[in-house]
Amino acid sequence: MVRPLLGRAGLPTDGWNAHRLSRRDDAVMHRVVVKLTAPGRAPLVTKLVFRPHDRDAFAKSADRQRAVTAAMGQGAHIHAVDPDVQMVLMDFVPGETLFDLCTGRKVADHARALKVAGHWVDRFHRHDRFEPRRFQPKFTLSHLHKLHGSVRDGTFRIPQRKAFQAFLQHTIESAPEPEDCTTIAAVGHGDLNMRNILIDGDQACGLDYGAPGLLPVGHDLARLFCHYGTLCAAPGARGDGPLPGIDLGPFFNGYTLTGPDDAVVAFLCKARLIRDWQTIPKAALKRSVAQQMRFRGIQKLTQAICS
Repeated sequence: MVRPLLGRAGLPTDGWNAHRLSRRDDAVMHRVVVKLTAPGRAPLVTKLVFRPHDRDAFAKSADRQRAVTAAMGQGAHIHAVDPDVQMVLMDFVPGETLFDLCTGRKVADHARALKVAGHWVDRFHRHDRFEPRRFQPKFTLSHLHKLHGSVRDGTFRIPQRKAFQAFLQHTIESAPEPEDCTTIAAVGHGDLNMRNILIDGDQACGLDYGAPGLLPVGHDLARLFCHYGTLCAAPGARGDGPLPGIDLGPFFNGYTLTGPDDAVVAFLCKARLIRDWQTIPKAALKRSVAQQMRFRGIQKLTQAICS
């Protein structure tokens, strides 16, 4: 299946050894990532996405990776793309994801990886247009009020409904005041979770970019922080950042475009937790192991925020 892409890239189509790096197959996505090696040649990676199938979105994601790689001077160079099959052929970049570096390890051992990740996200947010911006919480608040009504009248069903409503009300009431709404907007990643930052020593690069947009950096940061806080770092006695008890100080040692006291980032973290909570099936038996783990993390974080 990869031979047409190898040929299109001007590379030999035979003599490669394949080794599967990862596979994801759940209700949201089915994709496989494979490493290709051949004597005397730099290793390559091919990614094949079986579902969801969206030819245009796949092509745009590849185009964005090309643009970011060229602008930042690092990352996985793309050799060939087939949007119809949803397969891409690119350079192999060594390293481990931020998720793998933090999962199953003591929180005290996360500091170096978080700092490297913070430095890369800072560079990424600066590589294109960025500017001060006045955040307007009214748009997020309008959505939250509608959601509150849908949960109250039973239109939208959610696990632990009363706890969800309490956290939703807390988030609405804690929206930042106008004087606290100055933040930084930048061209965002679009899906900045821990699996989309690859780290090798003191170097990092991004993976799987979403649609670009000039938005408050808190949207990217909230996605990343909530992923970390729910899956890798249970709330503790101390923390330096927008999530109570989650020590994001090492990240902000690398990331300086805004700081841990940014009220917009804190508010968007709460909104992100609400969004993540909405993806959890109401019936426990319908949840995957990953969903159950994430839900436990969401519950711990929201309880810490409200306490």
